[in-house]
Amino acid sequence: MFHHYRQALVPALAAIAAGGLLGAPVPAATPETVIGYVIDYQGSSSAFAIRRGATSIGVAPAQGLEAGDEVTIVKPIGNAGQANTITLSVAGTYVTVGSLNSPFCVGSQNGKCGAAPEAVTPGIVAMLTGLQNLLSSVVAPSLRVAKADYDSAQSMPLASRGTSSSPALPIVAAPSAYVPADLAMLVIPISGGSQPLQVALYDANGSLPIAQQHDLTDADAHLQLRKLPVGKYRIQVDDAASKAASWTFEAVAATSLPQADPSLEVAMNANQAFVRDLALTAYASFLQSKGPQWYLTAYQELQKASPDFPPARDLLFRLREGP
Repeated sequence: MFHHYRQALVPALAAIAAGGLLGAPVPAATPETVIGYVIDYQGSSSAFAIRRGATSIGVAPAQGLEAGDEVTIVKPIGNAGQANTITLSVAGTYVTVGSLNSPFCVGSQNGKCGAAPEAVTPGIVAMLTGLQNLLSSVVAPSLRVAKADYDSAQSMPLASRGTSSSPALPIVAAPSAYVPADLAMLVIPISGGSQPLQVALYDANGSLPIAQQHDLTDADAHLQLRKLPVGKYRIQVDDAASKAASWTFEAVAATSLPQADPSLEVAMNANQAFVRDLALTAYASFLQSKGPQWYLTAYQELQKASPDFPPARDLLFRLREGP
């Protein structure tokens, strides 16, 4: 999936990673050139529409936007009485579209349909076009589900997030769970139990903890490590009511991890925050698509993204639910 556009994308992303965006502004991208993305929206996806000529494009986080696309608010007010808005990244700038500036025309001056086109940096065009090719088939559909899950929990808690009498490790509960070896910090989400929690990491058959966290009241345990060698491990959680959960996982060499296209790996290290966050979220979504055994690895990757980047937030929430 990630190998078709490597030659065109790697040089552009490498330049971005090395020193930011390229060159001086040029005229706006022609139609069928990606110059933006959907980042987030307040309301259900059906409250918005993207028109590309005579075609209707599905709305989802990470959905690419081309010059000439019209983003419309179909339903101005949501079920809770809040205004429905959609946040876009267009040529590296965040734009919020509501009923007052709908329809918003991508690539036009101030988003007004029929207005003069904006100048778009060639590096942005190359980078966004390449990322769209990488993300469209797997990432946008996955993030649409994650977004809907996150939003539904704000008003209707999911069954797996209900009150639990014992602590649980849903993200580690697959038949196998893997993380990359050599981690310096292991982040494990925990649900249920009576706080505060006590968390300890052991070798699979060991009795002395490698790392511990005491009096945890957060949803995530952060276990500081010198270096996590290849091997099998056990995580143990004890709560204030003397109830416990324990599960094993395996640290594997980098060569055993599902491999993304090198261009996506370059983007994950880019200097530009939006590029980096989008690529990290894309890789985590790609790992999730490979099966529950990679959820824990995806969770570690998402720790590198900005906590206020909505697609990463939504996917972290989805992964916490477990398989």
